[in-house]
Amino acid sequence: TLVDGKYYKRHKREKHKIELRNRKNRAVTVFVDEKFPARHNWTIEEFSQKYEKIDARTARFRVRISANSTATIEYATTESW
Repeated sequence: TLVDGKYYKRHKREKHKIELRNRKNRAVTVFVDEKFPARHNWTIEEFSQKYEKIDARTARFRVRISANSTATIEYATTESW
């Protein structure tokens, strides 16, 4: 979910929030891949969960969710082109 965004001529800054729910009776690990447009330079400046830069277009968040609970990923990006 896009929480906030500021847009300029050659870059933009956005804040996102993703809510994950585990309805199983055991803990699970979830991978969330966030894709960015081709030919955009991007950085994640604020984040609630650690992430890994997989390639030039993909950030991967690895989230451990306890049984019957929820987890939230919040992050802010800056993209320039």
